Amino acid sequence: MRTGRFFLPAALMVAGLLTIGGTASAFSDSMPHYGNGNCNSHMVNPTHTTNSPYTFYVCQGTSGATYWTAYLTNRVTGVKLGCGINNQPVPPQGYATFICTVPAGTYTATISYTVPGNSFVHTDAYYISP
Repeated sequence: MRTGRFFLPAALMVAGLLTIGGTASAFSDSMPHYGNGNCNSHMVNPTHTTNSPYTFYVCQGTSGATYWTAYLTNRVTGVKLGCGINNQPVPPQGYATFICTVPAGTYTATISYTVPGNSFVHTDAYYISP
């Protein structure tokens, strides 16, 4: 009986960790996202840009997105930068890039996208410029 008291909480904890890990893993590919230098991994928060032109990667993942818009918004002023992707078809390779010189500040990285029959918007991550 004592052994059961030890193993039940341990088993529940392991099951919980596997569930959390599975959810995080599914999230990274189930929606379009900003890639960390490419589309092999998700961008980390925060990512620091340079004050010179910086290349942003937007990745389709397994979302099934057919069109998308991607942009950066200053978190303090709410002003969108004049660069990004505006309602373009997702390229056959499943990713697109845009180049932007980011003024000093902190910016949210937003993606709106269409999966046939539905439209979605989500703030994916954020960037900090020196």
